[in-house]
Amino acid sequence: GTGAITIDGISQSHNSNEGNYDAGLYIGGTTTISSAKTSGTAISISGDGAATVSGSDVGYGDGILFNNTTTTIEATGGGGITLTGKGTTNEAGQDNIELYSSSTVNILSSSGAINLLSGSTLELSLNDTSSYLYLGAKSGSNVTSSSANIRLNADQIYWPSPYTNKVNVNTSGNFTLDSYSDAFSQSIDTQWLKLESIGGLTIGKSTNTANVTLGAAIAANGAVNIYGGLVSIDANLDSNTGDISINASSIDQDTAGVTVSSGGGDITYTVAATPTNASEYFIDLIGGSGSPVVVDAEGGSITISSTEGVGVSGGSDRSIYSTDATLQTSGSGTISVTADATNNANTGNTWGLDLRTTNIITNSGNINIIGTGGKNSTNSRGIV
Repeated sequence: GTGAITIDGISQSHNSNEGNYDAGLYIGGTTTISSAKTSGTAISISGDGAATVSGSDVGYGDGILFNNTTTTIEATGGGGITLTGKGTTNEAGQDNIELYSSSTVNILSSSGAINLLSGSTLELSLNDTSSYLYLGAKSGSNVTSSSANIRLNADQIYWPSPYTNKVNVNTSGNFTLDSYSDAFSQSIDTQWLKLESIGGLTIGKSTNTANVTLGAAIAANGAVNIYGGLVSIDANLDSNTGDISINASSIDQDTAGVTVSSGGGDITYTVAATPTNASEYFIDLIGGSGSPVVVDAEGGSITISSTEGVGVSGGSDRSIYSTDATLQTSGSGTISVTADATNNANTGNTWGLDLRTTNIITNSGNINIIGTGGKNSTNSRGIV
């Protein structure tokens, strides 16, 4: 039908029997929930297990529990889907949303937004090796293509080994993975995700301090925004004309041959950090001999900037260190590299830009390179 579907489940159980599965909403067996509503929210599902006290710690006070199920939740007419889970904190080991015991959950939408939301700091859990989550479109289903914007919101996601392809995202819309709180409570790795045909990509919020690793190649068709503590670029990243922006306390692109490309969009690496250890390098661009790391805006502009706060003294610090690297664009695209170690408290070696075997290439655009060493250093160098 074309009407909206709303399902709200609340558990308030008090018992010591693990077998009661005291979730706000329990879904098992083969289940299909479908709406052809053309706009707004087509399907809204919530589960609240926050009041449950079962005396168990095996996951039965969840917000929403999918147990030994194949469940399809589909919006075929253009409306959106929202799932919100809130597990209990009265006992250990509970989840906001849990996929348990070989569960496959398909949350599919032709164009309306898909939101999987946490109601608390608890995790979203894929709690065994044979549970899988499909978002957007899926071959062989009633939704074989999707333009839905998709948001997966959780402070922590439990991914049992093997980690790859547990969460499958297939949409030409934007995909966002962010936290309920200001920051994730775990490190994030894109190897956990299978991203197919996505538009834009956002990982984290501007307040995120957890580490993010781009451990699997990403080919997006829109803007890419990454926020993190240490952001490690260990695999190719391409945005196909979209802007790429990485904001972090440090950025490492140090796997030989890895390329970040934008097809004409702008590429920005921004670090604003306070040293917490001796000998810190805040932006690393480190390739291998004959296999450089590459930042290629393909006509867009490149801006790489690192600014240090006071921090601690000791060792050798670099705002930006680059070796066996290529920064390139074409046409009138500009390249700007700014390395500012002025306020670093280190009295040892504190250099702004340590520029070694590095090619910086554009056609008619400007190139600006600025390096400033630490004002407290006995070995302060702006550009080396």
